[in-house]
Amino acid sequence: MAQASSDAVVLFGATGDLAYKKIFPALMAMVKRGHLNAPIIGVAKAGWGLEQLRARAKESVEAQGSVDPVAFDKLASLLRYADGDYRDPATFDLLRRTLGSAERPLHYLAIPSSLFATVVGHLGRSGCARGGRVVAEKPFGHDLASAQALNRSLLAVFPEEAVFRIDHFLGREPVQNAPSSGHPETLRDEKARVLQAIAPVDPQGYVRGQFRGYRDERGVAADSRVETYAAVRLQIDNWRWAGVPFYIRAGKCLPVTCTEVFVELKAPPYAAFGESGARPNYVRFRLGPDVAIALGVRSKAPGEAVVGQDVELLATQGVDIGMGAYERLLGDAMKGDATLFAREDAVEAEWRIVAPILTSTETPHEYQPGTWGPVEADRLVERPGGLHEPQAAPTKRAP
Repeated sequence: MAQASSDAVVLFGATGDLAYKKIFPALMAMVKRGHLNAPIIGVAKAGWGLEQLRARAKESVEAQGSVDPVAFDKLASLLRYADGDYRDPATFDLLRRTLGSAERPLHYLAIPSSLFATVVGHLGRSGCARGGRVVAEKPFGHDLASAQALNRSLLAVFPEEAVFRIDHFLGREPVQNAPSSGHPETLRDEKARVLQAIAPVDPQGYVRGQFRGYRDERGVAADSRVETYAAVRLQIDNWRWAGVPFYIRAGKCLPVTCTEVFVELKAPPYAAFGESGARPNYVRFRLGPDVAIALGVRSKAPGEAVVGQDVELLATQGVDIGMGAYERLLGDAMKGDATLFAREDAVEAEWRIVAPILTSTETPHEYQPGTWGPVEADRLVERPGGLHEPQAAPTKRAP
């Protein structure tokens, strides 16, 4: 059954970095496509007025590229502003008046999670939450206990179906391929099920790193132990994936910026070309910045000799893949479609997985910028050769 769309957007943290980099461009895109025609109310403690908010929005969309004057004029006409402290009830009385006749506002919390409970509590007391929805930006808490406490504060004011825990990566178009059903809860059920089957991280199954020079960055303590790199080995305890190790690696200042899934297949017991140590067959999924699906196999090389060669069959898609992640997720939240948002049971399962390593006091291993992280990460991988190293996106040939 179709739900009524939100008739206002309230943006907490309207003067902040997230709003500047992601949310204003997404709102602009929605307006340009004709998907947004509701008031947009910015809330912040900045001593600003409406014209300053409009100037900030224009600066934001200009920084993303060319601006459609007609679409921006429409966006500017939709903007409203309520200035005040999030801890002051008067701010929310002002917000209630600014909402006017809106009955189904979408409240976007682009603020630190430490302020969620305060803001949501005031939304409830002021009547601003009535009939509305709330979008909570990640990180959702800082451990399992804080996530559970945060969830209780949200559910004290909003019903579960009105709570949208956002992870913008899930809004990217390549991530949405091959769902098991069109029902919103089916995909969320499967995500929760697989997360609940993942065993907590073994303290011997992860490596933290910090790139050389990080402590010289502005605002970073000279003795900082904050990691800029992490590698983790996981196991999924179900019949389908029993005995299959999963390796996750992420970091800053690596040679290539991309999101890639590399599935290495087990070698057959018989080496068809009489070779040992050859690269196993694999399937590779590239989700960004370019989009690709590749099948890598060991096949016979042309000629009389029975020798093998590595071959990769590659299908690619250009980077222009339509709707951006924040645009898609904002639109879905306004429509009440929670398919691409995290559910609380999945969030709690994620915190349970990483709980054993959250309190680590070890000094991160140092690595050189432009490398694939500390060499200590290679010990996580059971086979020789270490972790897979993605390649840069191929340069397009001139026609």
